[in-house]
Amino acid sequence: MSQTLDDEVFKKLGAHGVFRSGDAIQVIIGLHVSQLREQLDSLINSHQSAENVAITEAV
Repeated sequence: MSQTLDDEVFKKLGAHGVFRSGDAIQVIIGLHVSQLREQLDSLINSHQSAENVAITEAV
């Protein structure tokens, strides 16, 4: 059994939407996917709470 965050956590990090089906999850990010991925990787690697990390969006 795997753990995933609530949809609102992904949306706070910049996701446009989250779809779940059974054990699968798809996070819709949009055009800034590469920047968001780098920041999410840093978050995962540091084991910090999403509430304590500032995620920036490229303009």
